[in-house]
Amino acid sequence: MKFLFKRYKQLLALLGVLVQVEAGGQATLLVPIEGIQRTEGQILYSLYSSADGFPDQPFKAFRRGSVPVTDRLIMLKIADLPIGSYALSIIHDADGNGKLNMSRLGIPTESLGFSNNVMGAFGPPKFSKARMTLQAGKNEWPIRLRMGQ
Repeated sequence: MKFLFKRYKQLLALLGVLVQVEAGGQATLLVPIEGIQRTEGQILYSLYSSADGFPDQPFKAFRRGSVPVTDRLIMLKIADLPIGSYALSIIHDADGNGKLNMSRLGIPTESLGFSNNVMGAFGPPKFSKARMTLQAGKNEWPIRLRMGQ
């Protein structure tokens, strides 16, 4: 019986180490969003783990969601992310229709932003330009919203 109790304690100790390793491999992304012109609508975000679908196919994003716009500065928090490289796309959906509005010429009429605060010259930036790496713990990626080019 003493032998089984000792093995049980060893197993629990090993399990504790595995839980610590798993918890240490998680990241939280904090995104201060600046440049909000009107306190209405919602912020739509899409976090991509690869170039596939970035940035105009949010259904291909690793994680996506929305938060209501209540102030001219919003802190977006995305928790429980695996460590790795990602690119983030943010849209201020001022009218709340769930998408980025465009002019007849294909120019965005609502403000948007990307990680690394990059913008494309004619269209959205490439994933490689917006890509950033998450480390274990808290990571902060400030984004300033701008009107489409």
